[in-house]
Amino acid sequence: SWYKHSALGWLGLVMSIVKPVLVWAIVISIGLSKVWGSAAIAFFIVYDILDGVLFRSSSLGANQKLARFRRYADVLGDRLAIQWVTLTLVAFHDFPIFFWGMISAREIIVVCLVVYSFVTRRPLQEPNNPSRIAAVFDGLIAMSWLLFGWVALSALCAVPMVFFGIIGSLKYAKTIHASSKVQSLW
Repeated sequence: SWYKHSALGWLGLVMSIVKPVLVWAIVISIGLSKVWGSAAIAFFIVYDILDGVLFRSSSLGANQKLARFRRYADVLGDRLAIQWVTLTLVAFHDFPIFFWGMISAREIIVVCLVVYSFVTRRPLQEPNNPSRIAAVFDGLIAMSWLLFGWVALSALCAVPMVFFGIIGSLKYAKTIHASSKVQSLW
């Protein structure tokens, strides 16, 4: 039982680390076809949720140094993946630049919070469910654009993305500032 939990934790950690590399499969899938691209984005949404669940549910989740490393790798990997996918959509599928701007603004805010957390050595709390929901809506915006190309449908997904993105960013900021505990870097 211990070995199984530990193995799942290591799997979750590795999944978080290789996430930026995996995004290339999504970019290639988007280039192959709109359906394959949408399927790859849907897979990535599930993958993004699963890596954290596997790690936190294992005995490795209690290891503060590994948990801290995984948090930063996961959050930064997510930001990188979302940017590559949206830039690919802008370049090859006429993805509206205002959707890319909205998504990018949220990503920049989260990266700034992550960097601030790292520099001040205050813990970044996970899971941040509003931020996770916003990331799911990022994927739904991309999938709806790929499959249908309707601005109105993508805009319907953008409204909750902005709402949950703001709530998630505020939650990150609140947890960073609420912590008086300064952690060692590694």
